[in-house]
Amino acid sequence: MFANPTKEIGSATPKQDDLFSAGDWLYWKCEYEKAREHFQAVLKQPLLSASDLVRCYKSMGAVEVELKNYDEAVNIYNKQLSIMMASDSSSTKEDIISCYLSIGKVYWLKLDYNQAIAYHHRALEFGRASELSSSRISAVHKNLANIYTNAKEFDLALEHFQKALDIDHQHLRKDHPQFGQTYANMGMMYQSKQHYKAALDYFETARETWLKTFPSTHVSIEKLEKTIRKVKSKLGKR
Repeated sequence: MFANPTKEIGSATPKQDDLFSAGDWLYWKCEYEKAREHFQAVLKQPLLSASDLVRCYKSMGAVEVELKNYDEAVNIYNKQLSIMMASDSSSTKEDIISCYLSIGKVYWLKLDYNQAIAYHHRALEFGRASELSSSRISAVHKNLANIYTNAKEFDLALEHFQKALDIDHQHLRKDHPQFGQTYANMGMMYQSKQHYKAALDYFETARETWLKTFPSTHVSIEKLEKTIRKVKSKLGKR
């Protein structure tokens, strides 16, 4: 699937004033073994609060994903989830949804599409019950669409792409880069179906959308150009 060209580290950038900053910094330096050691040491500290445990398990899960220890990542994320589900704090609702998505993404990486879909639907149901922001609901639909594409359940993929677009059209300007990402991934879906004409239409629409924000030399646009050339060759076009 095409990555979001607007993605940045943003709020995930490690802070410098807590138990976790050193481990976060090691994570972002891709020193995952050292990051794991740091977070394991944090867990041994006395009197950790529930929020500290949640924070630590979240970081440990991310480290295990990068190390491709997917079963261990799921185990750690489930520990994080158990603590949050036992809390009556409304502030954890967003974190619970993020945890469902993290587990779903691990199963996606494992190519266990049924479990990936199940956890994304849990996130969706919990999000609706918690009045989650429309942008987050849209993001879950996009993930589901891409998972269904991988699982070759194309009708369901199209259904979730359309739901995401319907939400985004209500809140984003029509040339927002997020539309470009969705159109590109819809193109990938049609390419997987070997419906090359529809794939080309969506890829070209994605390119047109991205070019309104990014230069033609942007890595996502260059990748898309290569894909467009491949699809055109399938159609006998130059």
